[in-house]
Amino acid sequence: FRSDDRRCACDAPRTAHARTARRRRCTARAAGRRPFSTMAESAWIAVPKKSTWKVDFSKPLEKFVRATYGQQVLDEHRVAFADLQQLRENVRTTRDTGEAARAELAKYERVLASVMMRFPIAEDNVRVSFSWANAFGRGRPASQFSVFFERANVRFNLGAALSALGCAQSAHVDAGVKLAANYFAQAAGVFDAVKRDIDAHPQPLDDLKGEVLGALVALQLAQAQECYYLKAAMGGMKAAILAKLAQGAADLYDAAVAAVDGPALKPLVPGHLAVLCRLKQLMYRAIAMWQQGRDEGARKKFGAQLGLYRAACAAADDIDARKLARRAPAPVLTLLEQHRGDFRRDAAAAQKDNDLIYNDP
Repeated sequence: FRSDDRRCACDAPRTAHARTARRRRCTARAAGRRPFSTMAESAWIAVPKKSTWKVDFSKPLEKFVRATYGQQVLDEHRVAFADLQQLRENVRTTRDTGEAARAELAKYERVLASVMMRFPIAEDNVRVSFSWANAFGRGRPASQFSVFFERANVRFNLGAALSALGCAQSAHVDAGVKLAANYFAQAAGVFDAVKRDIDAHPQPLDDLKGEVLGALVALQLAQAQECYYLKAAMGGMKAAILAKLAQGAADLYDAAVAAVDGPALKPLVPGHLAVLCRLKQLMYRAIAMWQQGRDEGARKKFGAQLGLYRAACAAADDIDARKLARRAPAPVLTLLEQHRGDFRRDAAAAQKDNDLIYNDP
């Protein structure tokens, strides 16, 4: 519950009820300090994890099994209940953002699917209450006597963990962008699965609304497509293919902007998220035009080539005119400046060649 070395106010002596209420408020505020992570070393955006509170699985389940099946059956399942309790605690308290955290979340999600079929957890039956905060630090936490609610939140965190794993990869090596693309695509699949379930069974938290989950799907798909372009560029693929991949990234980032800037998500997330998505949309649109220009040059269409190079330069300049690069992470700015140099160099060379040799309108 601490984000730095300072003592949290929730640690001050007070009654148990007041401590619990205070701790929940502190946790909700802490979750809102960095709603999305755009780490200085990452070219991508990680979705934040949701916070939850300790749950006592063992006693309600033991009570149900004893009353329904008898003491002998209960004794046979005590270890399983203790393992379930420990698994949830591991998921709740871990600070790990690596593959081990993803594996724990995936394991717990599978166990919950079994629990959902075996135990009638409800307010009027097996009373196990699950409490979760909004991932974006806005609004009040919600509690339900529902394994479906618990599973939806756990799957959200699984998507967030996959997103974080993607962001942890290097954008400068082939293996890094390949892994990142895989993680982002998996994250999109998880958020989409949660969205389909939520569409059928609406939940009280804002981050579990269909529009919000759809925006997260759009963002992860855009980042996966960006990785496909980067990997293809590192592999030296033809300019025509690179142009299509870059335009695909631009189109998906455009969809991400529309979703992130929509009425459902806009009040929940910082404004710079939409700005960064717009920057990447314009950047990959410029890259697509530049790559298309290279393809036109290879086919001896020098006038079209020059026009596309000029359009790429104008699109890059539009990023500056809109002041979109002010809060972008360093790797994005580095990539932008590298391509801006490519655009200008190739435009100048094409202009010179066209003036002296081709005179192609």
